[in-house]
Amino acid sequence: MDFSELVTTRKSIRKYTSQPVEREDILQALELAIRAANAGNQQSWRFYIVESPEAIRRMGEVVEEKLNQLGEQAQLQHKLPGIKKWTMFFQEAPCVIAVAASRYVSPLLEMAERAGYSAQEVHELFSRPDLQTIGA
Repeated sequence: MDFSELVTTRKSIRKYTSQPVEREDILQALELAIRAANAGNQQSWRFYIVESPEAIRRMGEVVEEKLNQLGEQAQLQHKLPGIKKWTMFFQEAPCVIAVAASRYVSPLLEMAERAGYSAQEVHELFSRPDLQTIGA
């Protein structure tokens, strides 16, 4: 399968088998991911391959703890079951690629912050600055 076919036929899968993922497939996916366009060519992400069932389980525990904390603080605990359904499905996967990204500060953002713009004013200027690097 070539990349074009892969992109145009891809699906989001949230149910997994216990079959291990071939290391070659993981590395090829990461090689393609690091070539993705990104704001300012910062490549401000790091990829971590997690194959240990214990580590994946612990990741799930940490996510659940944070969700529970947020639900309690926002007094929206009744929404947690639905939120957990689409944020914790990774726990069943035989392999997880965890992505860590640092904050990208564009020259325009730096100017706005140094000029004393409020967080709300900056947000209005950028609309969705959190998506700039991901979708660039």
